[in-house]
Amino acid sequence: GLHAVTLRSGATDDYDPPPGGDGSEHSDEVHNVIDEAPATQWTTEQYQGGQGKLGPKPGVGLRIDTGSAGVAARRLDLISSKPGWQGVIYAANDLPESIQGWTKVSQPFTAGERTRVPLDSARQKFRNYLIWIVKVPPEGRAAISELTLYR
Repeated sequence: GLHAVTLRSGATDDYDPPPGGDGSEHSDEVHNVIDEAPATQWTTEQYQGGQGKLGPKPGVGLRIDTGSAGVAARRLDLISSKPGWQGVIYAANDLPESIQGWTKVSQPFTAGERTRVPLDSARQKFRNYLIWIVKVPPEGRAAISELTLYR
């Protein structure tokens, strides 16, 4: 069966790399996704321009640090108050400077209010998992209220 991964309180961080990213994406809100309170959330910045594009950026993300031992995660469950954004899950042991340095571990998905994303890490343990948002919903911003990582 699946077992929820216990995450420490500082386990989440925003990931807003170049090109286009300034290194910060509402970093004061990242703890909200693991506080077990669905009323609190992390949101992306507001993006204009339609078609869900993130301006000059290929994407923006939320990183989950599982600790130095790493985990071979098998599923990520998400709760979102702003469904309709599109994402992909990546994994890495270090912290790559760009999205090219990460390993893709899920198929692309569109978030609903509740979403279960199957992960395939090929049984390899990774320290970091990244929710990489590549398209925002029509209102121009994505949100994550809660997440649970399973191994």
